[in-house]
Amino acid sequence: MTPLVIVLAVAAVVAFQLVRAHFFPWKRCPRCRGTKRIGGMGGFRICNHCDKDGKVLRLGAPRERD
Repeated sequence: MTPLVIVLAVAAVVAFQLVRAHFFPWKRCPRCRGTKRIGGMGGFRICNHCDKDGKVLRLGAPRERD
């Protein structure tokens, strides 16, 4: 493979990720897997990573305006 093909492939992957993040900005929380709770010893606790929503913003997604 030539370096040009590699550069074009990387550019295509980056462009795809940016378009995907623009149209689908939310994904499931990786810690609680969207359940809003994390299992532990003796029970469950509420997930603090996703702010109790079960979802987080993707990398490159635009921030919401208040």
